[in-house]
Amino acid sequence: MTKRGRIIFAVIGLIIFSLCVEGWGAEWRLYISKDWGTYRYDEESVSSSSNNINRAWTKTILTDKGRNEAYNITGRKEAKDLDRFVSLVEITIFIKLTIF
Repeated sequence: MTKRGRIIFAVIGLIIFSLCVEGWGAEWRLYISKDWGTYRYDEESVSSSSNNINRAWTKTILTDKGRNEAYNITGRKEAKDLDRFVSLVEITIFIKLTIF
């Protein structure tokens, strides 16, 4: 393949790739902010199941104080390099009815 053919092939490939890419960005909403960090949840990931379990992806962005606290809890030096982490939170809804 000639140099010109490779350039044309690369340009066509980039055009096709850019047309097929779907955005996967999360819409993170702030729900708590403390001196050790901020918690955000992905609004699009919030879901409920028939057995009263609610789920949502959360992202925690740590401050220096939060990194130090993570180190104190885990004892792992990697915790001092931790900037943020993402986790799945599941909450079980339990309703107790009392009839008088």
